[in-house]
Amino acid sequence: MIVELSGFPFSVVATTGFEEKAGRIAARTHAARSWMSKVFGFEPQIRVEVLGPEDFAERAELPALGLPHVNDEGTMFLAGYDTTTFESSIAETMRYLPAADRSAFVQAYGDPPNVQAFVDLLSLHELAHTYHMQQGRSFQELWLSELFCNLALHGYVAAHEPAVLPSLVTLPNAAHHMPPEVQGVTAIEAMGPENPLTYVWYEFRLQVAASRLWDAGGSALLREFYEAAQQDGRADASRLPSAIDAIRDSWPS
Repeated sequence: MIVELSGFPFSVVATTGFEEKAGRIAARTHAARSWMSKVFGFEPQIRVEVLGPEDFAERAELPALGLPHVNDEGTMFLAGYDTTTFESSIAETMRYLPAADRSAFVQAYGDPPNVQAFVDLLSLHELAHTYHMQQGRSFQELWLSELFCNLALHGYVAAHEPAVLPSLVTLPNAAHHMPPEVQGVTAIEAMGPENPLTYVWYEFRLQVAASRLWDAGGSALLREFYEAAQQDGRADASRLPSAIDAIRDSWPS
């Protein structure tokens, strides 16, 4: 059964039994939308759905992996249950993780590791998509739009929830130790959804890049990135911040 939660300035619904988690996610989303709207000068319309397995399979537009996603109308489809999407990624990551970094990984996710705290933060990546989608702003290449959302996600967490920053950065940093050829990662322009697991590795690498970009430029860089996505449906490459454009040059190929 789907129930509606009250007390938020946008619609929030949840599968019965997942109301508490839905409330936590909605509260974080509310805070993040307030912050992002100040950065971008625009407040999107959103709806949050936190769903159990059966409702996610029935209602979500991309149900296959149980990953957070958002549609053009601003409806965010979020799994209220622990997904298994990253289990194979974690196992492969641990094969290449240096011994010196293992304690930090265990501290962030436990032993055996459970990365659901990382997955829950990805809802803010989806929130960031609503800012360019609802303003008719888009980027010429997929990696640019994904990096934009990762930068917004990292920026909010770093500025307003620094205590959960280890949950966000530890897994991507650990995955960064894996050789790109093992991940299936090639040229940055080749990023695409055809192979979902390889797509995840691209996202990990872009999250590491977002962390470094935020440390270098903060919210001013994020706003500059947003403004480079023109409202005619194309990004003006000549207006991309040089720090963003440099990601392409440093990408493994």
